[in-house]
This record gives sequence, C-alpha cells and structure tokens, in this order.
Amino acid sequence: MKYIIDKEINLNDNDSLNSKSYAETLQSTILNTDKDNSFTIGLFGEWGSGKSSIVETAKSELESDNNQKIKFVIYDAWKYANDSFRRMFLLKVQKSLGFEKSDLMNSFYLNESEDVEIKHKLSPTKLFLIVLVLVAGLIIINTVPIDSDGFKISLAILISFIGLFVTIFFKVFDEFKVNIQKPHLFAPEQFEDCFKEMILKSTKNESYAEKAFSWVSVGKFEKGIDKLVIVIDNIDRCNKELAYELLTDTKSFLGQSNNVIFLIPVDDEALKKHIVNSNTNNKEAEEFLRKFFNVTIRIKPLKSIELFDFANNLNNSNKLGLNPDTIDIISREYATNPRRIIQFFNNLQAELHNFSLNISPEFSKENESLICKLLIIREEWADFYKLICFNPHNLNGISNEKKNLLKESPELDLFLENTTAISKSINHSVIEKALSNGKNFSGISNELLIKFQNSKLSEIKDYFSNEEYDNQLVLKFIIEELRSGTNSKRFKTQTLRMFNVLLLMNEVRQFDIYDNRRIQNIIDGKVNEFVGDIEETKLLALYSESLFNQGISYLADFLIELMKNEFEKEDEQNQFNNFEIKLIRSFVGYVFNEKLIIRIRKPYTTFFKNQEDTLVAFVDKENINSLVTEEIFKFILSKIEIISKEDYWFEDVRFTVDNKVLGSVENEAFFERLNVIKPNFTNLNAVQITDILKQIILVLSKLDMRKQKDKSQFIAFFKKIFADRNVNNRNVNFLSEALNTTEHIEIIVDFLYWSYRVGHHFNETAPYFNQIANSNITNRNIINKVFLKLQKENGYTLIPLHDVILSDKTYSEVSFTLLEYIFRSKNDKEEYRLDYTKLDSKIKEMSNHIFEESDKLEPITNFFEKMIDVIPFKESLSDIISSQSKVNILLLSIKLQHLAFDKITEGDMLFDYEDNIELLNAISESGEKRHKIKLVNVIVRKIPKKDTQDDAFTILEHSSGFNKRDTGKIVKLLEEFSDNEELAERVSKIVISLKSKQINK
Repeated sequence: MKYIIDKEINLNDNDSLNSKSYAETLQSTILNTDKDNSFTIGLFGEWGSGKSSIVETAKSELESDNNQKIKFVIYDAWKYANDSFRRMFLLKVQKSLGFEKSDLMNSFYLNESEDVEIKHKLSPTKLFLIVLVLVAGLIIINTVPIDSDGFKISLAILISFIGLFVTIFFKVFDEFKVNIQKPHLFAPEQFEDCFKEMILKSTKNESYAEKAFSWVSVGKFEKGIDKLVIVIDNIDRCNKELAYELLTDTKSFLGQSNNVIFLIPVDDEALKKHIVNSNTNNKEAEEFLRKFFNVTIRIKPLKSIELFDFANNLNNSNKLGLNPDTIDIISREYATNPRRIIQFFNNLQAELHNFSLNISPEFSKENESLICKLLIIREEWADFYKLICFNPHNLNGISNEKKNLLKESPELDLFLENTTAISKSINHSVIEKALSNGKNFSGISNELLIKFQNSKLSEIKDYFSNEEYDNQLVLKFIIEELRSGTNSKRFKTQTLRMFNVLLLMNEVRQFDIYDNRRIQNIIDGKVNEFVGDIEETKLLALYSESLFNQGISYLADFLIELMKNEFEKEDEQNQFNNFEIKLIRSFVGYVFNEKLIIRIRKPYTTFFKNQEDTLVAFVDKENINSLVTEEIFKFILSKIEIISKEDYWFEDVRFTVDNKVLGSVENEAFFERLNVIKPNFTNLNAVQITDILKQIILVLSKLDMRKQKDKSQFIAFFKKIFADRNVNNRNVNFLSEALNTTEHIEIIVDFLYWSYRVGHHFNETAPYFNQIANSNITNRNIINKVFLKLQKENGYTLIPLHDVILSDKTYSEVSFTLLEYIFRSKNDKEEYRLDYTKLDSKIKEMSNHIFEESDKLEPITNFFEKMIDVIPFKESLSDIISSQSKVNILLLSIKLQHLAFDKITEGDMLFDYEDNIELLNAISESGEKRHKIKLVNVIVRKIPKKDTQDDAFTILEHSSGFNKRDTGKIVKLLEEFSDNEELAERVSKIVISLKSKQINK
C-alpha cells in the first residue's frame, strides 16, 4: 500500500497538466505591477486545480531573479483560523522579513495575567534527600565504636530532631500559583501602522551610509526589497466570517502600502458563497470581487482526457498497480481536479488494503474497479449507498426507491449509466461481499436477512434459485442460528425456521459432508421436537436422501421409523396422520436411493391399499421397480373393471409395466385378470376389439416372457382374439373382418409382432401372419415392414416365420432382404437353418422369372449373383441353371453363366455334353480359363475324327482364345491338315485367329 503526498510542486520539473503557462502569466503580472502602489492579484481555480503549484513555481522563479529583489511571504489563513488574523498575520510577516519585535508589536503579543489561587504540592525530590541524610546518620551511629549505649540513643534522637527541623526549613511542600492569561486587545489602526512600519523599512532604498550602519547594527532584517508578494492562501477554506474579515482587512488596512502585491489563490465560486452568506446577494458578491482584485488569473477546468493522463501518470510513477478501468472511473466519472484524484487514490488504496486483509488479496485485485465504483457511491451519494447495502440488486436493477433517488440526483443517474459495464456482469455474491467487506455474516444482504426473520419461505426459495450469493457464508449463518435456537430450546420457532431454510438451500445446492456433520451435531436426537411441523416434506425427504448418500443416516432412519410406526399399525382404520401421509408420498415421489425405497416398501404397501392414491399420481417412475411388490400389482389388477385408459387402475398397470420388469407370476396375473374381465368377445364388433387390442399392446410391449414356462393365461387370451365369436347369433371371425381395413390390420399385426417377441418366437402367430400377408399386396407390405423390424433386432430369428417370407412373390427390396436373411441364417453349430427342399423350391420359382424374361429378371438376377457365396443356395442354383438349354443359359448374366459352366465342366461331366455343340460354342466364346481347359480335351478328341471334325472347327471358330499351351496343342493338330486342299484355307484362318487370341497368362 503506497500513499501519494499531496503537496505543491515546481512546474518546471513536472508539468503533467500544462499549468506552467499560468505560472508564467503570474510571474509577468508581478513583474509589471507599479512599484508605487499596492496591487491585488486573484488566482482563481477550483479546489485542487493546482493553484499552490502555480504560486510555488512563480515564487521560485522570481525569488531567484538577479535583476530585482522580490520576496514572497505566504500566510495560511486556515492554519491560524482559531487565532486573531491581525496578530498572526503580523507575526508571520515579522518572522518572514527577519524583524525584531518593536514595542508596538510586543504589546500585541503580551497577555494580561491574574493569579487566581495558591496550591501546595509535595516535592518528592526534597523529601527523598532528607530521608537519605537521616538514614545515613543512623547508620554511622551504629557503626562507630562508642562504649555507652545510652549515648548512642541520645545521639539518634538528636539526629531525628535535626531532620524534622530541616524538613520544615527547606519546605518539602512547594507552593504553586494558578495564573490566567488574557490576550491584549489593539485597535485596527495600530495593526496598520505596525504593518506599514515593516514594509517601509524593507522596501526603502538606503544610502551607502545607511547600508553600512545596518550591516554593523545588531538588528538584521530583509532590506532593499523591490516588491513584496504576500500570498494569503486558503481563504475559501475558512468560515464565512473569517473569510469576509480577511478580504476587508486586506483591502482596508493592508492595501495602502507601496511595493506590496497581495496574491490570493482562491476558489472564487466558494468565496462568492461566503460573501453571499455575509448578508449580500450573488450579484453583489461578483461586484465585490471585481472591486477587490486588480487582476484575476483564472485556471480553466481540466478536460477528462487530461485528468485521465494525470491519473495514469500518478498510477505509473507511484507504482499503484491500478487497472485502466479503475483509473477511467476516477478521472472521467468522479474527479474534477488533480487534488481530488490524489485524495481518492489514497482512499482507494486504504479500501483495497482493507479488502485484502478481510477477504483476500485476490478478491481485492480481481474486483478493484467494482470496489472503486462502490467507494465513489459511498462518498458522493450516501443515501444510494445505504439502499444498495440493504438490497444489492439496486446497483444494477431498478426499484421505486432507486427511481426516486435518481430523479433527485441526475449526477448519480449519469454515473451509474456510464459505469454499468463495471458491475453488470459481476456475480451477485461478489457484489454482496464487496458491500460487506468482511468474512463474517455482514456479507449477507439485509434483504435476505429480513426474509429469514419473516420466515417467507417462498421468497427465500426464489432467492436461492435465482440469485447469486456466498453459499458458505449464508450456510454458516443458518447453522449458527440453528444452533442458537436448538440450545435455547426454541424448536417450534427459530429451529424450525432455520431448518426450513436449510432444506430450501440444500435443494438448490447440496451441502458437503462436513457441513452436514455440523448440522447433525446440532439436531440429532432433537428432530422429533420440530419435524412434524415441516410443511415442505419433499425437501425433507430429499435432504434425508442426500445425507444417506453421504453415509449419514440419522435423519432417514428417524423418518422411516416414523412411517413404519404409522403405516404398520395392527388396527388399520384407514386413519393416518397428515404429516406421515405427505412424507411417504414425498419419499416415493422424489427419493431415488434404492435402499431407502426398499425400506419403506412394506409401510407403503399398507398405505397404498388403504388410500385412494394411484401410482401415476404420486410415485416417480424410477421407484416403481423397487417399490411395487407382487402384492401391490395384484391389488391394482383386482381393481381393474374395463380395459381402457379411462380406468385409472389400468393406467397404473401401464405405468408399472413401463417402468418395472414383471415376473412370470405378475405376467400371468395380468392375462388372468384380462380373461376374467373378458371371458369372450361375444357381441363385440371389430372396432371394439381393435380398441381393446390398442390398450393390450401398450402393456404387452413391455412384458418379457422368454423364460416363462407357464403361458397358459397368455395363450388363452391370444386364441380368444382370433377365435370365432357370436355376434347377433352368427359366428364371425375377427381377422376375416379386418383383412380389408388397413387401420385394423396394422393394429392386429402390431399385436402379433409383440406376441411373437414377448412369447419368444411364439409360433401361434405364424398362421395369422401368413393369412394377412397373402390376402393382398398392401397387407404383405405391412407384414414385410414388421418382419424387417424383427430381423434388425438382436435375439430374434425369423425362421419360425419362413413360410410367410417364402410365400412372398412381390420381390420387392424388403422381400429380397428377408429372403437373404433366412437363406443365410445359421444355428449355433454354423449350420444353415432353412430346409434344402424349401430352398430349392423357392429358387426354381424365382429362376422361372429369368428364363421367362419377365420384369423381375434384373432384380432376381442381382439377388442370385449376391447369394452365390451361400453354399446351399449356390448348389441348388447351379443344378437348376445348368440343366437349362443353351438358349436359357445364354439368357443368364455372365456370372450366372459361369456358375452353369462350373457345374457342366465339373470332373469329366463335359464329355456328357460333347454332342451339344451350341453349349460347347457358348463355353468357347464366354467361358473362363478353367472352363476352356476342360473344353480343349473335348476339341482335341473331335479334331482327328472325320464325323466330329467339323464340330471341332466350329467350336474353335467361336473361341475367344486359349492359353499358350492349349493353343500350341490345338495348332499342332491343325497343321496336319495344311496339305488338305479342301480344309487348308479354313484351318489356316482358325490358326491365325487362335494365335491372335492366345491368352498368355
């Protein structure tokens, strides 16, 4: 912490505010005044504008001038405000000029004396000396060898008498006179004469003889002064009577001396107020000043940028470390002159240091500009500062009180507007701390304290939810208040009030284990004294859970025991205490710790069965699994009368199955109840049955019966849906009725889907899926979408439904996906699941579309090519297409042709086709290398024989080329026909073609 000393400076050394020009003007004015007259100069400027530095600079320059002797005498009117101006002024002039006091002056400073009374005072020094002498005499008597004891006694008595005599003679008691001093009074004319006497001597031009005499004379004073400048400073700081007296005395008694210049630095506005208060009006005050001063030099107000530069230079030169925002607030929004900046810098340094000690240096540094803003408000607008201390929201927000203050003070309004950015983004708790400047409870806003005192829980809750505050500070206060209330046994008032506040606060930000241990030490064992009066049972339950999660169980133990005692009574009369009812509802609705919920399961079962509650209304879905027992679920089932969302018991069933995995007993119990409610669907139309299915699906979709052995009730209900029923004395089948109604079919298919899933590949669904799928294309599409959905789900297979899929002749993208799924499906032993017979049958059906060149040729061909990697599929397809004619084989894609060629060239099978020239030509033309290797054997066999020779040449003419070895082999055979005039030309062309098409790889 470093303070700045506010003192005048020489502007020649440091002119940070461009004030030197005023000093130069003042110098010029003083130098050019008439020596034969007195002159009064007014240096006008507001307080702190640098008048003293201007005077000091002019004084330094003029007093060091060798051309003429100019002497400055500075009289501080405020310093001597408590004494007579005339006495102190003369004394200051006399001492400054070095005069000895004349008899006249002495009379001004002599006081009249009067003795009032005589007082006696014991002199400890004299008494000590006398006692010392007596003791020494007695010691000598006892140490000198004297034979007679009587003589010694006589001598001791004599010394004692001598001591008494000396005490009286030397007057151990001193006398003091009380004297009163009264100042001597003198007339104004005497004051004037005394002043003129000193001025005449100091400004007189002496002859050489007079100078020589003065040099050897004892009395030495300032001589040969060309101009005496008397500065009367701080007139505007004196009281109005003294200020007026100074001005009138200066004009009346001092202003008649030659070679004297009166320089009065003053805040002219403040001085005019003094004059106005001295029984004159403002116009007369202006006129008075014009008559009083011969010339005035006015210091212009500084601009904010000049003040900022000045403040910034001060900050840097003094190493204050203030940030630019802080400097800007001070120089632009607060200070109007340098002195005010210096003073505020010092005040701010003290304030920041205080925050560093009370809170932390980091807090002080981080919130420096905010602290600065608040300090300005405290110094300038005390009423507004009190308002924001009471309610910190008023700093950035608005209220009626603030509006009134801003209306009365436009300056405050402007200041707050210009400094909004400083505090707008700052955390509310930081503002509260900055207003309190402390670590203790003073940091809590008055607004919050009043809410605590008035027990306005709703307002406190809003405050904790929406406002920023010092969490630890507020908690510390609440805990201390809780302790105070508990120690004084004010359980129903203060303890209850503070515990309610704790619950509200914990809801927003849960306390840590250490704070909760402190609270436990206060209320453990005393909870029963006030807990029954707590209205916010939800918050009580939440707090007990947060404690339990931290390993602190005292509150949860107490509350659970309370509920057990209430709801496990032997004589259940359905009459429970209101508090316990609210408490158990709060637990099941807002507490999620499974261990706690399980502990209240038994009392809740009793409570639920004796109340008109529903699970949907009071129990959170996360607690259903831990809370709802078989007993509760069966109780709910027993209450169901209709299968409809209008039945709130049925809604409880839905709510339960949505959030709880039911056991096999509960699953069967559900369908058992359905079978009781609806033993059959007699006289119900398709719409009514569909509506029932909608509700059943909502429950069925949440069940899991994969491991359930007993499904008799479920199966009974399932069959009942599709069984013939009696409607108006005729048998009607629900599925047949619904086949042509898409809305009904979608619901039925959804029911079948969930039945298949829940029943774990429930085979009973297959016939109904098949009936629906094969009824029309629309229904087939609906079934395919559902099967596709099943196919994408893990843990389910479509093999039990393969007949439905194989019966699909739409050959859409979805049907191909489903077909691929069942063709590729394998069991755990990696064996294909689909029966080969059914596979062959489906491939034959599909291949017919290829050979018939239908519109399905391309998609089926693509599907066949995709499935070739499935061994059973490949084998079946190879058999089918290889048995086709050349025409049909050539209708196939190249990939499928090769598949046929693979089958035909397998082993020595190709020799079985050696008479099928068209097929051999096809292999020669489009076959793969592996096919042509086998073909060469057939060709080589045919060339030598006359009856097959032509066929061999024909096959070679269709060839797309053979490998080098086979080409050479065939060419060698053909060269034997070079002499045959009939065949030579044809053979030659074949040889040339073979060589040109030879496959080198």
